[in-house]
Amino acid sequence: MNTLDDILGERLKDNYNDDFQCADCNNGILCNTEKFIEEKLFCLERSLNDSMFVKGASVCEEQCFVSRDNLTGYVTQGCGSCPTNDTTVCQECKEVYCNEESKVYKHCLTDNNGICKTPFDAPCYLWRTPTNEVKKGCGICPFFTCKECNTHRCNNETELPFYCFGFMASYKECSESICYIAKIEEKIGDKKIQQYHYDCGKCPSDILDLSAYIKTKETTFANKFKNLDMSKMQCAECSNSPACNADTYFEKQMFCWEKDVKKWTPTKGRRVCGESCFIGVDAIEMGKSLYWNEKNQIHGPRYKIHPCNRKFRHIMRCNVNCNYCHIMHRISINNYTK
Repeated sequence: MNTLDDILGERLKDNYNDDFQCADCNNGILCNTEKFIEEKLFCLERSLNDSMFVKGASVCEEQCFVSRDNLTGYVTQGCGSCPTNDTTVCQECKEVYCNEESKVYKHCLTDNNGICKTPFDAPCYLWRTPTNEVKKGCGICPFFTCKECNTHRCNNETELPFYCFGFMASYKECSESICYIAKIEEKIGDKKIQQYHYDCGKCPSDILDLSAYIKTKETTFANKFKNLDMSKMQCAECSNSPACNADTYFEKQMFCWEKDVKKWTPTKGRRVCGESCFIGVDAIEMGKSLYWNEKNQIHGPRYKIHPCNRKFRHIMRCNVNCNYCHIMHRISINNYTK
């Protein structure tokens, strides 16, 4: 039967002896005890070209050191004294494997390709500002639209996402710089639910399941929200700043009544009007009105045009309710009455 020493010897054949701590002694018989090696100093070792340290296997007779170059940020670890030049930050210590990278300040990136120094366990940050710019620096995030990281020079600009309001108006990380806010309006009998829905991207026009976002105890409503046709919901997009899809943004947008000449009842426009709303009345068949969301959509002598620039005010009395309305009625080829 093999002894324990024989088994250990076989295992050591498959390994490099340089990977193991080793210390020589000649100060007496049976001097190579566990206590002898435990009292020796060993250091972490890393050269400028190495990305990771190794545990040194040779006894260090002086002290251990760890240094970071101020220009490149590279770390050097080993046995000996700190360099005497001014281009590094360095610490010395005299305990086994004490020369960890955490003993020297790390770098964070700053604006204009600069760096700042911070304790190793403190974060770096990337902040998307209200003007959609990117700010970088040392320390904790100054605002919600921001990310922190904890390694050396980790706050690279390419890692920063865009931000929109998401579920329950919380900040959500997005892969694109467009946000939307949709107004969900559903009515069953005399019961009505109105609620905003926020997310990343452009206004959707497909069927969404929003039952997880819109809470209701009414089974009929809950079933509706499982298959909600977003093409029928008012929606506004923005990309001018992080989390721009707020309630206040939606409330400032222009929406128009829309109606075809062959229909009796106008409907609320679903998308934002970029210019102004109008109402057009057929001058020959005065009972036929048309609403739309582009100011110059209707042409020809048959229509009276009543433009305005206030939401949903262009319904038959636009010229009274809106300060910017006017009437133009063609009475001949080259003349108008106003």
